[in-house]
Amino acid sequence: MSIWWGDVFVQGGQRRAESIRGLGILGVGGDRQHYLGLSDAGLSLHMPAFVASLRAVANHIQPRAIVTFDATGFDGHTDHQVAHSAGLVVAECLGAELFTRVAEPFDGDVAVYADPGLKRLAIDEHFSQYGGTIDRLAGYCDPQEPEYYRIARD
Repeated sequence: MSIWWGDVFVQGGQRRAESIRGLGILGVGGDRQHYLGLSDAGLSLHMPAFVASLRAVANHIQPRAIVTFDATGFDGHTDHQVAHSAGLVVAECLGAELFTRVAEPFDGDVAVYADPGLKRLAIDEHFSQYGGTIDRLAGYCDPQEPEYYRIARD
């Protein structure tokens, strides 16, 4: 499940199209993509609507696990921190495991590997997110490296 809350002030339609294309490259079809339509900045101002929308989607698809950012938002972005908080609430309501992305792996973390070529193509579809300079994403999503996830315990 991918949830998008594109920037309604600047590039909402473009970011949604980028997400659709990027997820398609990774084999995630349109029937497995869910978009909430909330603004891309100031998500904390929409927390009740965000949690309600997320719960509605989760109730529909009944996931066994939810994957989100860690409590720091992984990169410190306030909206990512809010996504973590909402993920905790929804996972608890559903009794689902919550996995958070972590920058530094520890014993017991889950490593997720993706085909580096496909991952790079999917990243390239998100031009408006990084301005076309992949170096801007250094440390966040190296196509050659696995991503690590941990079961949330907070």
